[in-house]
Amino acid sequence: MTGHGRPHDTDREVHRLQVEHWRSMPMAQRVELLDAMHRDVEQLAIVGIRRQHPNAGEEEVRYLLCRRRHGAELADAAFGRAGPE
Repeated sequence: MTGHGRPHDTDREVHRLQVEHWRSMPMAQRVELLDAMHRDVEQLAIVGIRRQHPNAGEEEVRYLLCRRRHGAELADAAFGRAGPE
């Protein structure tokens, strides 16, 4: 991304139109879009974790996702762990 938030692979005019579209959306629609993007990114992270840790169960995947999001210290505390396994 550039200093103005435009991705390097996006044409300036296309980016301008996209931002204009987002700004014209009702707040509820923007929140829905943001929520959907958040869920999509979370699913991509889970797929990556499963590829790196193919034998991990659901609890381990949630722990590893928490570590990615919030760091080891918070994840260890939240999951009652002493440190990395």
